[in-house]
Amino acid sequence: AARCPPHLAAFVGMMDGMDDSTDDLSISARSQAMVLYNPTIDNGPGGFGYKRIGDRYREFSPLHNVRSDAPPAVLFLGTEDKIVPVKVATDFEKAMKDAGVRCDIYIYKGEKHSFYDKHPPNGQYDDVLEKTTEFFRSLNWIPEQPGTH
Repeated sequence: AARCPPHLAAFVGMMDGMDDSTDDLSISARSQAMVLYNPTIDNGPGGFGYKRIGDRYREFSPLHNVRSDAPPAVLFLGTEDKIVPVKVATDFEKAMKDAGVRCDIYIYKGEKHSFYDKHPPNGQYDDVLEKTTEFFRSLNWIPEQPGTH
């Protein structure tokens, strides 16, 4: 799978109506699940990028577009992230669950933005990778390894 910015991953999972006029609309561009690593999911007033986009945030701010047909999500964030506050993540989790959509959230104490992506990997890299794999297994996208569970 290609790696894309977390905001784009959430956007693709939750938005409709951004298709090009030449797109084959019989094939959905929406994702079937979202793996969100420190996502900038609030683009509304006070959120990430609002000064650049103003009132257009309602067109593509994932937090402001949660609905019951959103795909399941897993979200990873550090408590010391200076770009994405923990409250934004917990607000997103609540909105998803209130809409009846699965949203697993993992908050890592003392970790900063992109904490899981350090090279060489820090101690959290393996944990994040394991939790991501567990998420895909729970969706039956990755088979259980022989001798587990």
